[in-house]
Amino acid sequence: MSAAANNVLTSLELLPTVFAYQDGLPRDFLPFTKLQLHKLWLRQNWEQWDPALLHALRDADDALRNWFKRYSVHRLPRLLASVPSMRIIVPLWVVYTGRLDLASILHKQFPTLMDESTALLHVAAAGGSSEMVQFLVECQYYRGSHFADTMRLAREYRHKDVATLVESYFANFKVPDAFLAW
Repeated sequence: MSAAANNVLTSLELLPTVFAYQDGLPRDFLPFTKLQLHKLWLRQNWEQWDPALLHALRDADDALRNWFKRYSVHRLPRLLASVPSMRIIVPLWVVYTGRLDLASILHKQFPTLMDESTALLHVAAAGGSSEMVQFLVECQYYRGSHFADTMRLAREYRHKDVATLVESYFANFKVPDAFLAW
């Protein structure tokens, strides 16, 4: 190897960039490869809420809260592309933790991400954020959510304000015109 190539390959500017990748992922993405939330979510039975799902959401909370604090949404496109399970995990975590700031960003910058996720109202009800429930209904992110199951979950986790809000939406629910034309 030539001296020039050796200087470049061992430079202090290049080595940290190369070493930042482990297992083909940037170092800050590695904690997310261990999360199992997406597997629990895919086999969730809405007749009986799996408490393991809430534990997985809490595990994801530690990792995601710190990551978003450090990187905000600037690295989110790369995270979603590099760790595909995060396409399920991120919206669930945002909704469960009631992060309206991030939900609004996902809605504007990654609309398909929120739209791909089903039963987000269930997760918002379990999380207890009436503001998030209102946001999801206003943005029509209630696909796959049955209002009765959502109310049951809100009551089960003692979120009376959420249960009352869902009940009022359920009472006033009107099928969107787009469905009528279908």
